[in-house]
Amino acid sequence: MYEDLNSDNWPEDKALEDNILIQKILEGSQKSENDAIYGENEVHDEHQTAHKIPLVMEADSSQHTAILKVSEGLNTVIEGPPGTGKSQTITNIIGNAIFAGKSVLFVSEKQAALNVVKENLEQAGLSDFCLE
Repeated sequence: MYEDLNSDNWPEDKALEDNILIQKILEGSQKSENDAIYGENEVHDEHQTAHKIPLVMEADSSQHTAILKVSEGLNTVIEGPPGTGKSQTITNIIGNAIFAGKSVLFVSEKQAALNVVKENLEQAGLSDFCLE
């Protein structure tokens, strides 16, 4: 992973600023008509995929919406004050990705957030998939 960050290892015809994800992060993006079917803050019961997502922890409707967005490949920011379920949401996102056979890199500015998510994954029986 460290080597991937070294720009000397990048293909000559691919600049970082040409990456679509990097462009979206730096420039933002507008919601389009093709975006997934979500309510203002929650998943609609009619959403085809909403009830098929495996959860390793309980999730309320706003958390379920974030998990669903990520599972559909949308970029999502999880933010909020302490005690709002960010760690639960992230744990479910990681659990869902593991279920789908994907790898996840979870980073946080605060060690406490990393510890809580790791403990949640351990309680869900997913500690074998964690590498600190």
